[in-house]
Amino acid sequence: MCEHKRLDQFELPVRSTTSGPLDQSMISDVYDTHASALFGSLMQVLRCEDCSNLVLVHTFTSIALNGGSRPRLCQLLSVAFARTIASAEERDQQLLRQRITTWFAQAPTANAGLEMPNASDSSAPRLE
Repeated sequence: MCEHKRLDQFELPVRSTTSGPLDQSMISDVYDTHASALFGSLMQVLRCEDCSNLVLVHTFTSIALNGGSRPRLCQLLSVAFARTIASAEERDQQLLRQRITTWFAQAPTANAGLEMPNASDSSAPRLE
Protein backbone atom coordinates (compact mmCIF):
# COMPACT_ATOMS: atom_id res chain seq x y z
CA MET A 1 0.00 0.00 0.00
CA CYS A 2 1.18 3.53 -0.73
CA GLU A 3 2.58 5.70 2.02
CA HIS A 4 1.24 8.69 0.07
CA LYS A 5 -1.91 9.51 -1.83
CA ARG A 6 -1.90 7.48 -5.04
CA LEU A 7 -0.83 9.42 -8.05
CA ASP A 8 -3.71 8.28 -10.22
CA GLN A 9 -5.06 11.60 -11.36
CA PHE A 10 -2.53 12.13 -14.14
CA GLU A 11 -3.75 13.85 -17.25
CA LEU A 12 -2.15 12.54 -20.39
CA PRO A 13 0.06 15.13 -22.05
CA VAL A 14 -1.15 16.75 -25.24
CA ARG A 15 0.90 16.34 -28.38
CA SER A 16 2.67 19.58 -29.22
CA THR A 17 1.68 21.10 -32.55
CA THR A 18 5.32 21.97 -33.17
CA SER A 19 6.67 18.48 -32.56
CA GLY A 20 7.74 16.36 -35.47
CA PRO A 21 6.33 12.98 -36.44
CA LEU A 22 6.36 10.20 -33.87
CA ASP A 23 9.48 8.08 -34.15
CA GLN A 24 8.06 4.82 -32.81
CA SER A 25 11.33 2.99 -33.36
CA MET A 26 13.26 5.55 -31.27
CA ILE A 27 10.62 5.53 -28.53
CA SER A 28 10.65 1.72 -28.42
CA ASP A 29 14.44 1.66 -28.27
CA VAL A 30 14.56 4.30 -25.50
CA TYR A 31 11.94 2.34 -23.55
CA ASP A 32 13.86 -0.93 -23.95
CA THR A 33 17.10 0.78 -22.92
CA HIS A 34 15.93 2.88 -19.95
CA ALA A 35 12.56 1.66 -18.61
CA SER A 36 14.06 -0.78 -16.11
CA ALA A 37 16.47 1.77 -14.62
CA LEU A 38 13.78 4.46 -14.53
CA PHE A 39 11.28 2.12 -12.87
CA GLY A 40 13.86 1.08 -10.25
CA SER A 41 14.62 4.71 -9.45
CA LEU A 42 10.92 5.52 -9.16
CA MET A 43 10.41 2.54 -6.85
CA GLN A 44 13.15 3.83 -4.54
CA VAL A 45 11.42 7.21 -4.35
CA LEU A 46 7.73 6.27 -4.41
CA ARG A 47 7.93 2.84 -2.77
CA CYS A 48 4.78 1.89 -4.63
CA GLU A 49 4.68 -0.31 -7.72
CA ASP A 50 1.39 1.10 -9.02
CA CYS A 51 2.53 4.71 -8.72
CA SER A 52 5.95 3.93 -10.19
CA ASN A 53 4.32 2.27 -13.20
CA LEU A 54 1.97 5.21 -13.62
CA VAL A 55 4.81 7.76 -13.60
CA LEU A 56 6.85 5.55 -15.94
CA VAL A 57 4.02 5.33 -18.48
CA HIS A 58 3.28 9.03 -18.18
CA THR A 59 6.95 9.93 -18.68
CA PHE A 60 7.26 7.86 -21.85
CA THR A 61 3.90 9.11 -23.14
CA SER A 62 5.09 12.67 -22.65
CA ILE A 63 8.37 11.97 -24.44
CA ALA A 64 6.54 10.23 -27.31
CA LEU A 65 3.97 12.99 -27.78
CA ASN A 66 6.45 15.84 -27.68
CA GLY A 67 8.91 14.28 -30.08
CA GLY A 68 12.36 15.72 -30.36
CA SER A 69 15.71 14.07 -30.03
CA ARG A 70 16.44 10.79 -28.30
CA PRO A 71 16.28 11.47 -24.53
CA ARG A 72 19.06 10.31 -22.23
CA LEU A 73 18.32 8.59 -18.93
CA CYS A 74 19.05 11.77 -16.97
CA GLN A 75 16.38 13.60 -19.00
CA LEU A 76 13.83 10.85 -18.37
CA LEU A 77 14.62 10.93 -14.65
CA SER A 78 14.21 14.72 -14.57
CA VAL A 79 10.79 14.48 -16.22
CA ALA A 80 9.71 11.60 -13.97
CA PHE A 81 10.89 13.22 -10.72
CA ALA A 82 9.36 16.59 -11.65
CA ARG A 83 6.05 14.88 -12.44
CA THR A 84 6.22 12.95 -9.18
CA ILE A 85 6.66 16.09 -7.10
CA ALA A 86 4.21 18.22 -9.10
CA SER A 87 1.44 15.64 -8.90
CA ALA A 88 1.80 14.97 -5.17
CA GLU A 89 -0.25 16.69 -2.54
CA GLU A 90 1.58 19.56 -0.90
CA ARG A 91 1.97 17.66 2.37
CA ASP A 92 3.72 14.78 0.54
CA GLN A 93 6.06 16.90 -1.58
CA GLN A 94 8.69 17.37 1.13
CA LEU A 95 8.88 13.62 1.79
CA LEU A 96 9.27 12.95 -1.94
CA ARG A 97 11.98 15.63 -2.20
CA GLN A 98 13.86 13.95 0.66
CA ARG A 99 13.61 10.58 -1.07
CA ILE A 100 14.80 12.06 -4.37
CA THR A 101 17.71 13.73 -2.56
CA THR A 102 18.60 10.37 -1.00
CA TRP A 103 18.38 8.75 -4.42
CA PHE A 104 20.78 11.41 -5.79
CA ALA A 105 23.27 10.68 -3.01
CA GLN A 106 23.17 6.94 -3.64
CA ALA A 107 23.37 7.02 -7.45
CA PRO A 108 26.21 9.44 -8.28
CA THR A 109 27.03 8.04 -11.71
CA ALA A 110 23.44 7.59 -12.86
CA ASN A 111 22.49 11.22 -12.35
CA ALA A 112 25.21 13.02 -14.28
CA GLY A 113 23.62 16.09 -15.81
CA LEU A 114 20.49 15.72 -13.71
CA GLU A 115 19.15 18.62 -11.67
CA MET A 116 16.93 18.36 -8.64
CA PRO A 117 13.37 19.12 -9.84
CA ASN A 118 11.53 22.07 -8.37
CA ALA A 119 7.75 21.71 -8.17
CA SER A 120 7.33 25.47 -7.92
CA ASP A 121 9.19 25.89 -11.22
CA SER A 122 6.74 26.92 -13.92
CA SER A 123 8.39 24.48 -16.35
CA ALA A 124 7.50 21.53 -14.11
CA PRO A 125 4.21 20.09 -15.35
CA ARG A 126 1.33 20.43 -12.90
CA LEU A 127 -0.71 17.25 -12.91
CA GLU A 128 -4.01 17.54 -11.12
